[in-house]
Amino acid sequence: MADMGFSIWHGIRHQLQGRTAHSLHSPFVFDWYQSVYRGPLSPEGAAVEALRRELTRSRTPIVDQDLGAGSRRGRPPHLGALVSRSARRRAAGELLRRHCLHYQPQRCLELGTNVGISALYQLSGLSHARFVTVEGAPQLADLARQHIIGRGYHAEIITGEFKAVLHQVCRPEDYQPDYVLLDGNHRYEATMAYADLLLPWMPPGSLMILDDIAWSREMARAWREVAARPEVSVSLELADMGICFLRRDQAKEHFVIR
Repeated sequence: MADMGFSIWHGIRHQLQGRTAHSLHSPFVFDWYQSVYRGPLSPEGAAVEALRRELTRSRTPIVDQDLGAGSRRGRPPHLGALVSRSARRRAAGELLRRHCLHYQPQRCLELGTNVGISALYQLSGLSHARFVTVEGAPQLADLARQHIIGRGYHAEIITGEFKAVLHQVCRPEDYQPDYVLLDGNHRYEATMAYADLLLPWMPPGSLMILDDIAWSREMARAWREVAARPEVSVSLELADMGICFLRRDQAKEHFVIR
């Protein structure tokens, strides 16, 4: 379960420390703020939300859910409850889409597919990219596959424990992703293990996004340590999401965005 007391404290701190466009003196970050952060809702997002509404009405039992340590999913009795609790909300999904649309990464990796809502948002912003997404629960991976392929998108959906997949199936030294979304195990040790495996192999210009950084003290700690990594030059802290740019020709900067 999320640490609600910490999440509230984090939200207050974020409002007090956060910057707006007028205080962003970095041209790169100002462009991100104007082109990505403040972008409009999309017709593609409306289509994803129609799917979400359909899924929330489903009473299909969840029988093989992966409840890895720190998972935000809990133990919902059926698909509708799971989607209502844990599938990506529209504002965050649209933000992911705009990152993909603006920067057009070519080798994308998502850890934590769930039923495919996040993947659909990201895929709707990509052109000619390879998209690999990993889910620990076979039932959810199968549902995500139906939702993604059924809407005309192509993704490689891998079922398995994240670290095992990164060691054996989608090795970072071979794949070298230039876009990563970490949205799975919400524990410090696991998050840092994924970052340790991935960051050294991500090329200059890459983007790594951490979700649920206000989930708990240990997730906030993991975010701070990932943002401080030498590979990361620009880090942006949103209310519940951390964004890292690997622009190795740029001085290190950190911004809290309100």
